[in-house]
Amino acid sequence: MTLGAGAAALALVGASVPGTAAFAESDSVAAESSDAEINRSLDALAKTFASTVSDLEVRESIHDAVAERFDGDTNVLWKTLASEPGVRSGLSASYSKGKSVSSRDALVAVDRLASSIPRLQIAVPANFDAWDPATYTPVVAFMPQGVDDTTVKTVTAYDSSGKATELDAQVPPNVPVIVLGTAELSTAKKQIACRSLRHTRATLDKRRHGLNRCGAASGAALPDVV
Repeated sequence: MTLGAGAAALALVGASVPGTAAFAESDSVAAESSDAEINRSLDALAKTFASTVSDLEVRESIHDAVAERFDGDTNVLWKTLASEPGVRSGLSASYSKGKSVSSRDALVAVDRLASSIPRLQIAVPANFDAWDPATYTPVVAFMPQGVDDTTVKTVTAYDSSGKATELDAQVPPNVPVIVLGTAELSTAKKQIACRSLRHTRATLDKRRHGLNRCGAASGAALPDVV
């Protein structure tokens, strides 16, 4: 089940900008995985996220990334969130707890889990505007792949201690909940396009600022870069 149009029917449901080719590659790998395998990855990643969001910096990074509302909804693609401060390092630290693995191996394991889920998306579908990351730590749920989003009754969520609970999938929660799932392909491409546009605008702004400084130094009036 995707966290796109289906999410509306449910109450819970590196620094460079990746291109659609990167999505095609990751999707081809994930397409070879069964729903059961994807759900195992979602479950493991939800537990890791739940432990990690006890860290304020990570909560703020998730909140700020979701607040961008790239596609109009309160969600963000993993490929975008992964570049936010403290997210990947925080997840790898949580993953390595109780395991005899190096921080590097833990980071590789987290990246592998995320890449095994097609178009991994992180959402806060209810009560996002009421969420103050400085004072509240949400539980983390996941939407299973391969289920009918109109009939699924509950979803599994984890708190920061790893305790599991079942949430009603058809009744809105009264608190913010972070939900992992898969985005529709059109949504994923739209988010990439939006971020690429922002990157282009930022580059042009820097270029215009540099030209204006040169113009001021030489006394010449330079036209705006559009």
